[in-house]
Amino acid sequence: MSRQQKLQNAVWLHRQGRLRAAAEIYVELIRENLHDVEAMRLLGTVYLQASDFQQAEKVLQRALSANPADADVRVCLARALHELSRGDEARRHAEMAKRLDPSRPDVHSLLGVFHLGAGEYRDAEDCFRDALAFDSHDTTVILHLALTLKKQERWREAAGWYRRVADATSDAKARVWMAAALARVGDDDAAIAQFESALDEHSDSADPHNQFAALLLEKNDFDGFRVECSRAIEVDKANPYTYLQLVDAGVCLLDSQCAYLDSLLQSTGLADCNQVIGHFAMGHHFRIREQWSDSWRHLLRANELLGEMMPSDLRGAIADMAECQRFFTKDILELSGDLAIDAAIRPVFVVGMPRSGKSTVERLLACHSHVAMGSELKTLHRLSPRIHLDITRWRRGNVKLTDVRATLGLLGGEYEKCLAQFCRGANASMVSNSYPWNHLELGIVAILWPNAIVVHCQRKPIDIAWECLGKYFARAQPFGRDLSEIEEMACEYEALMAFWGDTLPIPIHKVSFEELHFDLVDTTNDLARKIGLDTNDFDGSALNGEVSRIERMKSAGSLACSRKRYEQFLDSP
Repeated sequence: MSRQQKLQNAVWLHRQGRLRAAAEIYVELIRENLHDVEAMRLLGTVYLQASDFQQAEKVLQRALSANPADADVRVCLARALHELSRGDEARRHAEMAKRLDPSRPDVHSLLGVFHLGAGEYRDAEDCFRDALAFDSHDTTVILHLALTLKKQERWREAAGWYRRVADATSDAKARVWMAAALARVGDDDAAIAQFESALDEHSDSADPHNQFAALLLEKNDFDGFRVECSRAIEVDKANPYTYLQLVDAGVCLLDSQCAYLDSLLQSTGLADCNQVIGHFAMGHHFRIREQWSDSWRHLLRANELLGEMMPSDLRGAIADMAECQRFFTKDILELSGDLAIDAAIRPVFVVGMPRSGKSTVERLLACHSHVAMGSELKTLHRLSPRIHLDITRWRRGNVKLTDVRATLGLLGGEYEKCLAQFCRGANASMVSNSYPWNHLELGIVAILWPNAIVVHCQRKPIDIAWECLGKYFARAQPFGRDLSEIEEMACEYEALMAFWGDTLPIPIHKVSFEELHFDLVDTTNDLARKIGLDTNDFDGSALNGEVSRIERMKSAGSLACSRKRYEQFLDSP
């Protein structure tokens, strides 16, 4: 049998998924010719598909030594090195492959993935757009581009790309992602329509039902919320997140649901993340039933597991807050006169510890016709290292202030573009941002936007600690899963906010959690007047709906409200 016949047979086996048989022929071909680059590359792809990345690298490095100008080999090698967490080497080979053959869309796409993983979103976007210039129908690249736009909080653009995939392929997941992006910018009616369409096309997954349920709860459609949660459980009763959604909204689980979830938690096949969610769900279920011992047992286990999954960095968080106080001296803050941006949209920064009422304040303000809700916008936090760097370079005399002004103007303009997509109507002139790390960015805020509004939500540190103990955080928090550590973080945070209050040239409007929840409407109106809003421009129906939703959530109770019931277990083993 000739070499070509052997190769064709191996490729056929490879395409059929018979990797071992294909690999044997590739190895035979390499033994016959130690410089058979094609056979080595194909053997390398077999190892890649089998997730044997070390063997893949070994074979592909041999192929590259035989022919350094082979772009195919470099692409495969880049993928292997990427999987081996050798990002710099992977990127170098991908860049070389691009120089060798710039017309390959897969090279541009691969580089985009590398940039996306490194948080270099603008570079990633450019690469994905370059790939689409060669193949505009590659749905994988389109989905990567949409994700990149989401990372930059360009939600409307992301929704448009998801629509392309959903309409072209009937991909229900893409339609769900599109709906979530539309909901993110407040286009709730369009989001609901897309969720309904996705569920018609793809009703056999719990995730669309859960996301739709969350949106219905946001819109105060409690009956619709319960219906979608019930459908999610029918589709996948082994998904603990659905149960957590229900109990977080104050809905007690049925006895059969509780028994099933308990048996699920005692099984060995449940992933760590789902165990955490399941224990939180059971903890809150028993809290609603006032079975305090059972509730504490599950909450304690949930926090133990979450602490193992997401280690804290309290010392690092405290150091970051101390660095803010060191960096933003009087001479830096006086730059506001030279670097201020003339923004058409007035930014509103809502700051506070987790569970201090930030979301409540933001939602209430968004009932005003002049305020749009941006929620947790990360854009400024992403840009802040560059801003710090430019100010530091000016301070050391390395650049002129005019150069800093030009750079910060561009960065500030990028943030304003992010805000613009949330302005649903002509009247909206303010956009809120409640990103959890905003408290570190207030110095930059004061310099770039002297007319910015800062709202500081305050709550007793001990209540924050208890609330955090009962909360499932999907991302890592700076504090550990321990009452004393959370309380320490809350106290350090208040010290930073006191520094900002004494130092910043812009006012900080304080809102007490206790006062807000004692009288939602009067406290909201008082805050609105302080930040220059006419209280007559509140949408009465929307405001009443929010008040009803908050009152219903209050009636569900919380750990802070129940802490006297739990304190008896604190010293228990």
